[in-house]
Amino acid sequence: QMGKYQSMYEFIYYLSDYIRHMFKSNLKLIPLQEEIGHIKNYLLMQELRFPGSLSHTADIDERTENILIPPFIIHTFIENTIKHALLDKKAVNIFLKTELIEINGADFVRIEIEDDGKGMTPEEIRLANVDSQAKGDGKHIGIWNVRQTLKLLYSGRAKVVIANSDLSGVMVEI
Repeated sequence: QMGKYQSMYEFIYYLSDYIRHMFKSNLKLIPLQEEIGHIKNYLLMQELRFPGSLSHTADIDERTENILIPPFIIHTFIENTIKHALLDKKAVNIFLKTELIEINGADFVRIEIEDDGKGMTPEEIRLANVDSQAKGDGKHIGIWNVRQTLKLLYSGRAKVVIANSDLSGVMVEI
């Protein structure tokens, strides 16, 4: 009705890719670059939904692109940013970074998701970092699912840390 046909076509294109990814990557590990592509697609849809309110930047270490990860591990936190940081109706920037790091002679992938939204209270940070958060109230279920998936797949060699960032928003480190 508003004549925004180009935006509608773009949104439908991104949505079809989004749905295709959801069905394709159900229970298998996927290359990190595929998850990043899915996230970029999701963010482009959200930028169409909230024009001028959202932007994103990615700094992806090419050495991490083919590392296999569980699907939706990063997406869960991106979705939380959209859900919580855009509540203020101010513009939000999302920063995504991956890098290969070495800890005690072993290679690991560090994934950082950061935003410049309103951040979290100390109590919210504490609750988000507690491992036993899956309760009937529906809060923190996505975070709990990510933690449980990482625990099962990596036997304690992976972790999620949530903190307020230097940018005033939230920083998630996987």
